[in-house]
Amino acid sequence: MTMLASVPEVLRSLLPELAESLGEYVGQAGGALTRGDALAAADAAHAVKGAAMRFGVADLADAAAKFEEQCRKPPGGVFSAKALKQAQQALLSVEAELAALRAVAESVSRMSESGGGS
Repeated sequence: MTMLASVPEVLRSLLPELAESLGEYVGQAGGALTRGDALAAADAAHAVKGAAMRFGVADLADAAAKFEEQCRKPPGGVFSAKALKQAQQALLSVEAELAALRAVAESVSRMSESGGGS
């Protein structure tokens, strides 16, 4: 569980709430991509990046930073077909890292429920 080891112990009990909150932002980013709204997608990615950085979830923060960069590239915030495809690929990486965070958060919840601490 290297992801859990990177999270400061004082924050570990908050991982389930973090995963839920970031899931909402990732959903907003996906919706923004569907609408072709690069700026809204970039803003959602920025929120994910910042929260992941604060919690020490580096791989998620890195994936979100790459996604944000893809979303800030299109001139005027309008995706070309190529830029949209690149952003969609970057979003898949964010979603994969979020899934990993959710798995860790679930194990933290189980440990807390069983009295195992963090």
